[in-house]
Amino acid sequence: MISVVMPAYNAEETIGQVIESVLAQTYTDFEFIIVDDGSADATLNIAQSYAARDPRIRVIAAEHQGNGGARNVGLQLAAGPWIAVMDADDQAMPERFATQLAAAEADPEVVVWGAASYNVDVDGNLLTIYNMGPASKDEFERMRRHAEIVQVSHPTAFYRRDLALAIGGYDNAFKVSTDAEFFDRMALHGPILTLPVPLMKSRIMSSSLTMQRYREQRFNARYVSDRQRRRLAGLPPISLDEYRLQLQRAPLWQRARMRQDELEDLFYLRAGMAYGQKNLIRAGQYFILSVLINPFYAIPKIWKSRLSPASRGAIRASA
Repeated sequence: MISVVMPAYNAEETIGQVIESVLAQTYTDFEFIIVDDGSADATLNIAQSYAARDPRIRVIAAEHQGNGGARNVGLQLAAGPWIAVMDADDQAMPERFATQLAAAEADPEVVVWGAASYNVDVDGNLLTIYNMGPASKDEFERMRRHAEIVQVSHPTAFYRRDLALAIGGYDNAFKVSTDAEFFDRMALHGPILTLPVPLMKSRIMSSSLTMQRYREQRFNARYVSDRQRRRLAGLPPISLDEYRLQLQRAPLWQRARMRQDELEDLFYLRAGMAYGQKNLIRAGQYFILSVLINPFYAIPKIWKSRLSPASRGAIRASA
């Protein structure tokens, strides 16, 4: 059995489709824990209506505490040895659980499995293929040696429950980049790998937490990378506040370079969000800005996710 854990906050527009995608899995031996994170809309009622029809679903009504806290509630209640993460606005492909469980059983050394995903627009049309995380143990080890962020797309994550509990679960002090910080601690205990096959459909939404608090997300990610760099150097860790002060004292050129990195990525993300909402003019404007800042960043990314023959073929095959 696996335990599916999904926090939900004001997700009445999407949660029904998400639940349906879980119930349609080819692998059926699971429990589905939905933690309502203090929603003010009909999210809780919708989740409870599904629970009344399927005994595998368990709904927890919790006070609002954020994504990390809500996930910890589900993690503590889960009974399966493997946790399958779900978000309340992403849909799982029917073979997701079966594929990831087979990979986990074939290689027990791996502590987290991710997968590629399809990005879809507001109408559910396929836009791009998104792939995050190392594809091999050699790549994982190289990324760790270079203090690169090692993570999978969090909605696709499939990880060991015992280990997640042993490291203390999610650190709710990280309101954004909670997943990157969590995976950094998981990576101390084994490889984190991503399967190249798309197993999720992720909705492009400009209201996502990452877009709303982008600079905080980038700061927290840099902190996680710096923490690994200090481990490699045999240095003690520093707090978030200490790291913030360290960056404030950095040379002007270094701070300017970090700001450039932020802007090239932010404009690229905003281009994708606008494209997902079918605002093609705004999408083009943001993409041009990203290219002007750094063409070696934006152009390879759009080629890999949308324009390459492999990506176009995969999108056509799944449309």
